[in-house]
Amino acid sequence: MTELTVMIIDDDEVSAEIILKMIKTNENVGRIEWYWNGYEALVQIPTLKPDLIFLDYMMPKVDGKEMLSVLNQSRGEINIYMVVVTAYMDRVNEAEFIKLGANEVLAKPVHFEQIGNAIEKARKWKEAR
Repeated sequence: MTELTVMIIDDDEVSAEIILKMIKTNENVGRIEWYWNGYEALVQIPTLKPDLIFLDYMMPKVDGKEMLSVLNQSRGEINIYMVVVTAYMDRVNEAEFIKLGANEVLAKPVHFEQIGNAIEKARKWKEAR
């Protein structure tokens, strides 16, 4: 079994707690860390080396698009399955998130099945690299 290190980056504590509770039930997840803004998370990524990130769009300091842009520049060194979770879902934003390096985009509120599917895709992603 492949255990994943998962990072939740969301300034909304309620949203983060909901995702956290969904993730905790998955046997493929080993370590879970929560960060309230993109800057704090970017500083920790080299040390934590997450396999999967659930990333909010609207956050203080560094938002989801800025964070994706920074991580996309490091794709050769950092290989993370990126899931954007946003209340601002439309075709334009979704296309921009994908262009910036997101593997998938989920609209808030997220559902248990969506989180489970994302974890399974991240597990396969990790095993393939």
